Amino acid sequence: MVVDAEFVRNRIISIRSAKNVSARKLSLDIGYAEDSCGQIERGKANATVDFLIALCEYFEITMSEFFNENIEQPIHLAVLRENKEFFDLLLAATPEKRAAALTVLKL
Repeated sequence: MVVDAEFVRNRIISIRSAKNVSARKLSLDIGYAEDSCGQIERGKANATVDFLIALCEYFEITMSEFFNENIEQPIHLAVLRENKEFFDLLLAATPEKRAAALTVLKL
């Protein structure tokens, strides 16, 4: 895969959609004109470095995560960081305790 304008457009759509944020809301929330994100996603404009920095800060991901083509959904990394203590406890738990935790989470 090549990291190009199409990759950037698709990545923005993927991240934004995963968080259920409209293109308009994202644009306004990061301080851009309401159609900025939409124009980028439709290929009518290119994302600037400033736009991408603001987007990454908004979604609490790094630029490295955004551009890493081996990471399917960078937003998941932000969730992992937010819940690090939970995942550390889960990883340290016995298989029986992990199974019990999974049962509780499915309720």
